[in-house]
Amino acid sequence: MEMSSFQLMNLTVSPHIAVITSFFPEHLDYHVTLKNYEIAKAHIVMNQKKQEDIVFSSNVNNAKIIAAYAVVKMENRREYGESDAPVQLSDTHLQGKHNLLNIAGAWKVAEFLGVERETAVRAIKKFKGLAHRLQSLGVLHGIKWINDAISTIPESAMAALATFGDHVETIILGGQDRGNDFTGLGAVIADSQIKNVILFPESGVRIKEALEKRVHTQDIHEVDSMAAAVKLAIKRHDRERKDAICLLSPASPSYNMYKNFEEKGDAFAQAIRKA
Repeated sequence: MEMSSFQLMNLTVSPHIAVITSFFPEHLDYHVTLKNYEIAKAHIVMNQKKQEDIVFSSNVNNAKIIAAYAVVKMENRREYGESDAPVQLSDTHLQGKHNLLNIAGAWKVAEFLGVERETAVRAIKKFKGLAHRLQSLGVLHGIKWINDAISTIPESAMAALATFGDHVETIILGGQDRGNDFTGLGAVIADSQIKNVILFPESGVRIKEALEKRVHTQDIHEVDSMAAAVKLAIKRHDRERKDAICLLSPASPSYNMYKNFEEKGDAFAQAIRKA
């Protein structure tokens, strides 16, 4: 079970096996400080017994910050990295180095629970991923459409951009403004081959500010509906390109305009079908 800081913050028990994949600033509009958020997330390990186990990503994604709160014995701290994955990413339906880390972490737990390697590999190869997470919606109007509506922080949008590289022609960003720092995302976009940046309120304004602090060549557009965003992506598409991607990866929550990220992703898919 994946648990948010809101689910964790009042826990008085912790799981027998706690898995920590990453730690990035989020929900600071509620937690106020990064330290408060850190402590809330750390409840996943705080109440473990010494003989219980934690599995965490090594040297990346700040997972060690949360792992440091653990009271379990040293021999029960199980780190993992990309090299621990039992398959090559190219042999799966998933994309992105972050998913290779997810595979490695899942295998580390499965191995500990006695699952045979061959069984795990078969399951991993069959897994087709989940909706709204780097989900391909197919090719229409000469554009490959990618739905990454689950992206609610800048780091996840940057991971999506790292996955698709120079194929991203248009990126759609923005949503509820929780005060996240978009400096890094602005730098990544400015240094990329992206042609069009389409921004939603509220955080779109701050993403624009972060991008405009850099020397950039991207055209910036602000919209107030998904239909407008999709129509603009089609209008601005370079017809000579055969590998262009339009990526929805908001880097922000969706609650200012949608019930949740699923509704936003569904609206994206619907707008593409109607375009």
